[in-house]
Amino acid sequence: LVCTVHRNQTKRMFMFLSVFLCFYLFFLRPHASCDKAKSLVEEVPTETKAEGCRIHWVTRCPEVATIALVGVIVVEVEACALQGEVGITPKLLKEILSWIIITCVAILLAFIIVYFYGTRIGNVGDSMEETIANGQGILVNRTAYKVFRPKKNDVIVFLPNGNVNSHYYVKRVVATSGDRVQIIDGELYVNGEPRKDNYDKMENGGIANNEITLGSGEYFVLGDNRNGSEDSRSPNIGIVKDNMIVGKAWYKLRFGNRSGGFIN
Repeated sequence: LVCTVHRNQTKRMFMFLSVFLCFYLFFLRPHASCDKAKSLVEEVPTETKAEGCRIHWVTRCPEVATIALVGVIVVEVEACALQGEVGITPKLLKEILSWIIITCVAILLAFIIVYFYGTRIGNVGDSMEETIANGQGILVNRTAYKVFRPKKNDVIVFLPNGNVNSHYYVKRVVATSGDRVQIIDGELYVNGEPRKDNYDKMENGGIANNEITLGSGEYFVLGDNRNGSEDSRSPNIGIVKDNMIVGKAWYKLRFGNRSGGFIN
């Protein structure tokens, strides 16, 4: 749980791995040998328990101790088995192999979940106030638009003009492919109809002072703080295209006195 700092993707992966392993240890592993092992421990003299063998119940098995250290699995074979030294057996090899497989699967699942659903970015600027604060962490779903395209009112994360050296931009989609967009007297018009919303009237319509028709895979985006946002109205940003989009902003993290939650 030390890894829940949410500032390093590798740490989050190992955190998930550690939680998965703890769940496996206490809920998924077979416990058939536990009663027998407990009875054996009771029969061993006190001095034998202290000097001959170390019994680890973290795995509920007196022969194998497993320690999860932030994603690093250390398997210690206690070969004494309460009665003296015991050699490597097929059962022990099977146990070790099962742990290798479980560890590999856990790492793969951790990578998939963290990369596709738990990528964390920080919002830069006040352009999405009051929805998202400056510096507030956001989780991005990278798979959301692999099959489906962004919809109106989605909050997306993108790199303007595909510039990988730029910081991530977070804006709200207000018009999609085929729509006609224009800003008239500070009001947003889509396909000739004014958009009814609770945002401030825009002081500058930018490139949308004249009507724009969006092509296939093109989107017009605005910040929720309409008069404090650099968005599709600006020639530096312009129309957002499919190949610029990183993913959908779906969750905001708690930040100072700002609560976290799903992004609407």
